[in-house]
Amino acid sequence: MANLSHRELADFLTLGYTSLVLVLTVPALSEKYEDHIASYAEKAYTELLKFYVKLDEECFSKIRKSIHPKTKSE
Repeated sequence: MANLSHRELADFLTLGYTSLVLVLTVPALSEKYEDHIASYAEKAYTELLKFYVKLDEECFSKIRKSIHPKTKSE
């Protein structure tokens, strides 16, 4: 640590302090607002599912068709 400059030491201390504050506050806040977080997470999941279905229809299905083209039976 003797080779650290004052600026590097300050950056390290700031990172440590910020990490400590987050580690101590995020669990408490998530417990306090658990119901709100759950409802927003459910909404986000629904929107992501809609996005995936749209992406699958528009993009992934075309890729699948180009990889595995249907063969014509004689």
